[in-house]
Amino acid sequence: MNTVIVDDEPLYIELLSRKLHQVAPDVNITATFNKPIDALVFLRQNPVDLLFLDVEMPEIDGFAFLDLFRPNDTPVIFVTSHEGYALKAFRYAAVDYLLKPAQANELSEAINKINRIKKEDLFSQMDVLRSAMKEIQSENSRFNRLVLNTQDKVVVLDVEEIVNIEASGPYSQFYTIDKKQYITSKPLGHYEDLLRVNNFFRLHRSHLINLLHVNSIMKDDGVVLMRNGTQLPFTKDNISKLLENLK
Repeated sequence: MNTVIVDDEPLYIELLSRKLHQVAPDVNITATFNKPIDALVFLRQNPVDLLFLDVEMPEIDGFAFLDLFRPNDTPVIFVTSHEGYALKAFRYAAVDYLLKPAQANELSEAINKINRIKKEDLFSQMDVLRSAMKEIQSENSRFNRLVLNTQDKVVVLDVEEIVNIEASGPYSQFYTIDKKQYITSKPLGHYEDLLRVNNFFRLHRSHLINLLHVNSIMKDDGVVLMRNGTQLPFTKDNISKLLENLK
């Protein structure tokens, strides 16, 4: 977490830096300033993830500093010797307001608060992406892209990149032309209905294939060879249907 400290007391900057290194090893102090004007110049060219800011400083105070420039809604933690500005600080959407000398446990809790906010923002963005992609898919009967909600991320996949989909119990496993794999919690039947118009064919009870990626059919062996090197079995009952769909 790239961090800047702005305080007109160099000794306190040094003290705060040491405490942050102790309680928050993921905080990377990229620069410190005892002149707020110098900090403004730096921040206009170097976005950061967190700003520690004093209130009473020569030239301009902490609130005037934020009025002049607050890059990308960067989280701000005020650290000051004065109690009287707390309400105003929170009106400026400060994450926290700490009195000097800030204690290690106070700094740790303030950093944890920022991490929680960032995590909530990430989940919110993922929800927006899912909703947007569902709308795109509902408006088109033939998809160019498919949204896969995997365990740890949302993947937007070009349909043409999918070579085959394999049933794995109640889950479906996707295999792509560049040999990537993705697992989703929806059954194979769901994707069979969805991709029927995209040249996908139910080769086997457990396999749905993209006909565009069929490389060859070995009739004697009962195997279809796909372009990513995958060999998939087929039954004699559906070989005629497969050949018909390949025309």
